[in-house]
Amino acid sequence: MRDKASTGMIHAVIILIFTGIVVWSFAPVLTTFFGPQSFITFLNPLKAETPYFQYLRDGWSWQNDQGTLVGFFRPLASTLYMLEYPLFGIQPMGYKLVSFFLHLLSSLLIGLTVFSISGRRVAGLAAGMLFAVHPGSLWAVGLISTRPDILAAVFSILAFRSTFSLSRFKGFDLKKALLPALFTLLALLAKELGVANLFALPVLFFLWPGKETNRKNGLILILSLAVVALIYFTGRFLIFGGVGGYDSTASLNAVLRWIPVIVLQVSGAAYLSGAAKVALLSVEILLLGVFLYRKRSQGVRMLAAGILITGIYSFQSILSYPEPHYVYAPAMFSTLFIVCLASFAGLTEGRMRLPSAVLLITILAGSVVTLRKDGALFNLIAAPPQRIYAGLSALTDELMETAPEECLILLTGSDIPEQREMKNAPIYLAYLYSGSCRFSLTFEPVPSGIPVIMWDGTEAVLLR
Repeated sequence: MRDKASTGMIHAVIILIFTGIVVWSFAPVLTTFFGPQSFITFLNPLKAETPYFQYLRDGWSWQNDQGTLVGFFRPLASTLYMLEYPLFGIQPMGYKLVSFFLHLLSSLLIGLTVFSISGRRVAGLAAGMLFAVHPGSLWAVGLISTRPDILAAVFSILAFRSTFSLSRFKGFDLKKALLPALFTLLALLAKELGVANLFALPVLFFLWPGKETNRKNGLILILSLAVVALIYFTGRFLIFGGVGGYDSTASLNAVLRWIPVIVLQVSGAAYLSGAAKVALLSVEILLLGVFLYRKRSQGVRMLAAGILITGIYSFQSILSYPEPHYVYAPAMFSTLFIVCLASFAGLTEGRMRLPSAVLLITILAGSVVTLRKDGALFNLIAAPPQRIYAGLSALTDELMETAPEECLILLTGSDIPEQREMKNAPIYLAYLYSGSCRFSLTFEPVPSGIPVIMWDGTEAVLLR
């Protein structure tokens, strides 16, 4: 009993120290300003006191050139923003800390899931630590408007975990069999990423080797997922007159080009350079080789399931574009499977403990350094919106004195980041100015009588 207690205490101390390191690693992005999408998605609608159900529909939607409503329906994410807005208002750090807490929760769930699959606490601890500082999580945590990626990933890993538990349950339990569908529905209400669960969970239940699965549980799993899909897509059809989403998807050539990019992203190699990139990929390939050699046919099934499931959660990047925040969920599942395979290959026990520990510490240290470096770059990218918002806010009192119906924003000066970012000035002014004024951009001299905000990239001036 003393040994278990002392081991648990050591693990708790490690987790506490590492959590501090994770906070330090993400610090550069936790202090940045809102992105333009945050004003579109929740700041402007909530300040305007948009009715709740209209806000749920319009927050992620827009009219295309044909006048058709397109976009996304994310009521769970939108409702969370609505609850936070009275608390945080125009202070971004509060929203960012919520996203960061959800990321820590994701890391914890990854660790618990790996422990459930492998039966080894060390493997679970390693998985949670690796994902906590995975460089691919930076943009999802740093941009407040990308929180739906994290939220959907949290419910997806809960759906995955409950499906794995169901596949190992010999008896029949209706409540247990319905849990994956419930978590899938919550993931769908957070973001379209939840669609991946409709395909990934059956792959896990039927392909992952192990104990013989209960057919009744499998039948309920499939039927309940089908019901969730029917409810979800019917709802989207009623809202959008179709399934919504973007107007187009990537071409086959683009998909083939992006698959290697996605592989580099989920492996972590995309965020390294030179010899470090080659070294990490070599280690992962060697790991897969050792695993397949030791596990043979069973290993092939595990590896196939892992690749299929990670690929399914990568569908956003494949069908649209490999955006930095899209990598969050695929990186989560690739970390889960890589650590599980390492554990099954015997790399967390016996004579392999020391070299595995050295390798883990090396990767963790490299990830922390990469996060800090990329976080500093993120900070530079996020700086122009903050400076522009501050410059425009100084003019709003003066603008309110005239209460104009129309105001033009005249862009002058050089092609610097602030100048290019000024295209989003109407979005910021819509939040700052509570009147019904129409804001629009112009590059030409304007007629007298219309208020004009002149912006040269460094200073905003209101012209009468």
